[in-house]
Amino acid sequence: MEPARGREPVGLHAQRKRQCTGRDCAPLPRRARLHGHRRQGRPPDRGGAAPAAADRGSAGTRKPVPGVHGGSRDQGVQDDRTDRAMTTATPARRRLPRGEREEQMLDAGERIFGMRGFRSASMDEIAEASGITKALLYQYFGSKEGLYEACLERGRARLFEQLQAVADKASSPLRRLRAVVAAYFDYIDEHRGSAWLLYADASMDAVNEMRSRNAEVLAALIMRDVNGAGGSVRAEDVELLGHLIVGSGEQVARWWLEHPELSKEDVIARFHAATDGAIAAVLRG
Repeated sequence: MEPARGREPVGLHAQRKRQCTGRDCAPLPRRARLHGHRRQGRPPDRGGAAPAAADRGSAGTRKPVPGVHGGSRDQGVQDDRTDRAMTTATPARRRLPRGEREEQMLDAGERIFGMRGFRSASMDEIAEASGITKALLYQYFGSKEGLYEACLERGRARLFEQLQAVADKASSPLRRLRAVVAAYFDYIDEHRGSAWLLYADASMDAVNEMRSRNAEVLAALIMRDVNGAGGSVRAEDVELLGHLIVGSGEQVARWWLEHPELSKEDVIARFHAATDGAIAAVLRG
C-alpha cells in the first residue's frame, strides 16, 4: 500500500530507501541517523552528503582517529589530559650512591661557606643547594661543624696529594722543598673560592689539627731526604722546619688572597727570600 500523496515516508526502513538528488535532499532525522549508524557499524549511505552529526559522534566526543587506541571496532581518540600528563610528567630522580651524594653535599658546602662564611652559612641553604633535605645533611655530618670539618679535610687531602706528587720527583731536599712550596701556591691560586677553608677560624680545633698533620707530613719528606743522604740532622730540628714552612706558608697565602694584584711568581719569590736561609741552616745541621 502506497503512502498518501504529498506525505513523506515514515519509519527507518522507509527512510533508508529514500533517494537523494542534489541539494534538495533533506538529511535524515538525527535520532534515526545515529541509531542506524550504530547498528550497522558503517557510515550512512553515500548517495547524499555525509550527515554532520555522524562526523561528530555523540555529544562530548570527537571524530575517531584510527591507530591511537585499539580493542574495539570504533577506534578511540587519545584524551587531551593524557597528552598533558605524558608531556609534563617529571622523570624519576636517580638514587645516588652514598659516596657520590656525599661529594655533592661537600661541593655545596664549600660554595656556601665560601660565599657566606662559616657563621652566616645555613644548613637549610646547603641542603637546598645539594638537592636533599636538611635531615639527610645532618644524618651524614651530624652538625654544621661536622660538615665544615669534612670540607676542610677534603681540601687538605687534595692539597697533599698534589704536594706529594711533585715532591716525589725532586732529587734533593732543597729542590723538594722548593717544589712543594710552588705546588702549594699553585693550589691556592687554582682554588681561590674555597682556599679560605684552610685558614678559617670557625673551628680552631680542626684547623690546628690540620696544621699539625701538614707539618708532620712535610717533616717526614725532609727527613727521608736527610736520612737517604747520610746526614745527621736532628728529628726535632726537622719537625721545627716543617712547622716553620707550613705556618709561614699559610700566613703568606692568607695575605696573598687579600692582595690578588700580586702575581703567584712574585709571592713565591718573596717567600723563598724569607725562608731559604732558615731552611738551609737546618739542613746543614
